[in-house]
Amino acid sequence: MFELIEPQIPSQEEALALLRHYEIIVDDEQLQRTEKWMQDRCGKITGSRVKDAISKLKSGERSKAAKTLKGKIVAERLTCISADGDISNLRSVQHGIVTESLAVEAFEKSTGKKVQLVGLIDHPTLPMCGASPDGLLDDDAVLEIKCPNSATHIEYLKGNCIPDEYHEQTLWQ
Repeated sequence: MFELIEPQIPSQEEALALLRHYEIIVDDEQLQRTEKWMQDRCGKITGSRVKDAISKLKSGERSKAAKTLKGKIVAERLTCISADGDISNLRSVQHGIVTESLAVEAFEKSTGKKVQLVGLIDHPTLPMCGASPDGLLDDDAVLEIKCPNSATHIEYLKGNCIPDEYHEQTLWQ
């Protein structure tokens, strides 16, 4: 007989405390996943929302996702409360928070480039639009990191390309 041992996943607070301790991430109210960042994004089309914002049916009509997003944005602009709610306790979100920070560190070590962490960057010409890239590089590049679960990552590696689901977000940024 054998016993199945469930891996110990740290809570978001424990994981963030470790990342701060080793100075992999720093606290700054301008950065992502802070209250200020959530408020800055409220009511805006952002990189993570642009795919839904532009999606259409074959007939040319707006898709259900586009209509739903429009309703969320209107509600957010009226209430100043995020329609997406707090998703920080989801295992996939916790995984992303921890591994994205480690990925930034690995990127810096492998390329010699310094990543500037940022919060929301408002679009320079489109009002109520912005993006939150995972980092800025030099004066002309952004870094977008995806840290899916292992099975999804293996599928991405087999495909040897950026998955379609991320094209709009990366182009928007």
